[in-house]
This record gives sequence, C-alpha cells and structure tokens, in this order.
Amino acid sequence: MLERIEKVLDLNDIAYESSESTMYIKLGGLSSRAQIKYDYANNTYKFSCGEIRMFVSSVIFFCLAFNMLSQRALGLWNGYAAGLIFAVAIGNLFSVISTNVQMLDLRAQLRQEGVYLKSGS
Repeated sequence: MLERIEKVLDLNDIAYESSESTMYIKLGGLSSRAQIKYDYANNTYKFSCGEIRMFVSSVIFFCLAFNMLSQRALGLWNGYAAGLIFAVAIGNLFSVISTNVQMLDLRAQLRQEGVYLKSGS
C-alpha cells in the first residue's frame, strides 16, 4: 500500500526506508525525519514527525539553560554553557517547523495520488 508514496518520493528524490506498513522519510537536515504508517484496519495513512519528542527535549533544554544561568558558582562558563543549550533548544524547534513545512508540500503531492495523510502516530 506504500507504493504510491514511494512513487512520489522517488519523483522528488527524497531518501526513505520502507518496511511492510511503515515508511521512514529523510527530509534533510540533522533530525528532519518523518514516519508514515499504513493502518490496515482503517485503511488510513498516518504520519508523525516526532514533534512531541522534540518539544519535550526543547522544554528540558530551556529549563537547563535557565537553571545554569541562575547558578553563579562557575561564573562565565555557566553563561557559555547556557547559551549552547539554549541554541540546541532553538535548533530543535526550528527542526520541527522546517519538517512540518516540508511535509505540507509532500502532503499536497500525495493528495494528487489519492493518499491522504492524517497527523498522529
């Protein structure tokens, strides 16, 4: 059932890994990876970009960064470390946004092939 998706991905030169009912799509970047599952029971396609995992890690990184700024024991090194952690958190959020923007274009192309993706895992 994933053949129609593979056709669109090959047309767009997008790297993917496929199994029986699950497909992993590499959209570019460090962590821009999406998963498409075919549900045989409902005859539906669901996709997930790992948003929850990335949002939770971003919240944890933000908390760590602000916690490091409040501790004055190491002085200036806390500021550098907090800045790096804050940059990683912003990078995670940017990755989620860029993956979803790329998926908008891919979803439009898949709709033309008769494949309607629903959000969810």
